[in-house]
Amino acid sequence: MDFDDLDDAEADLEDEPNEASDVLEPQLCEILAKVEAPDSLACFLRKQNLCTCLSFWEYAANAEEVDKNVTAQLLPPCEKKVPIRNAWRHCQEPAKAQAEQRAKEQAEEQKRLQEEAEQRRKRLQEEEEMRLMEEDRKRKQLEAEKERKAMEHRRHLVDWEYSANRACNRCAAEMTRNDVPDWKTITIEQVLNNHERVAPGMIYGMEFPWTEAMLLEWGPKWLTKAFRKAGTLSETNEVVKIIQETKTKVTTGNNGAKFLFEVTYKHAEPDLHTKLFAKIPHPMDGKTNSHRLSSSVHKQPAEYDKLTHTGSWKPRCL
Repeated sequence: MDFDDLDDAEADLEDEPNEASDVLEPQLCEILAKVEAPDSLACFLRKQNLCTCLSFWEYAANAEEVDKNVTAQLLPPCEKKVPIRNAWRHCQEPAKAQAEQRAKEQAEEQKRLQEEAEQRRKRLQEEEEMRLMEEDRKRKQLEAEKERKAMEHRRHLVDWEYSANRACNRCAAEMTRNDVPDWKTITIEQVLNNHERVAPGMIYGMEFPWTEAMLLEWGPKWLTKAFRKAGTLSETNEVVKIIQETKTKVTTGNNGAKFLFEVTYKHAEPDLHTKLFAKIPHPMDGKTNSHRLSSSVHKQPAEYDKLTHTGSWKPRCL
């Protein structure tokens, strides 16, 4: 080595920190001080980034490699190999401890990664199970809705058939009746004198209300009797409530007055309507007097033919 090389080596030493502990771990610094290793060794270790006992120990496999790979590379050169070898040998025990610690940390890190991977796998599995469960729930919901609609459709068919059969049976029974008397022509005087008199009807022999107020007064008991008499209502069922329609009033037509009302049955049946329409005679007052006389006298027998066996259709209620 010439003087220029020595100058460069001294310059390198001046650039490095004065204290080895600035870079090297404290345990390695203690070993270098204990074996009285040259300062150039600490500089070499810092340059090679061999800052721990473990990294220094793993840098060489044996003493010969220490001489070749460490001692021979020091600047300035060091003729004393023993302190450097001793420094390397003293790093063995700490290196083993550090290796064990590193292996332990690696094992813990590997375990942590495996646990995280297992947690991700379980989470993905749970999400997949939830997705499948949700799909199954929606599928069952659609099937249930489809079955409900199918059942509702079948029920409507059954209800329609039941209603049609009941209506047909009732009409057939009405057509076989021979106890309905023929119509007797009435005069204007008879209407004027008897328009407020209560009397049995010609078809069912029942007294009946001819105003909305009378229907509400006679109530569910009378309507039950009338519906049963007409065959509209079975003997096991009955009208339990009559609800007056107050919002909608029917004021059209000159053949008769009309009003709407609603009923509640003890047992709901498919062919029993709850919202009903009633047609009654016009009251004998100044506004509708002429309409009443026209429908009761001049147009007689009006709907009577339709309500008897001589007509072409039968009423649904009365």
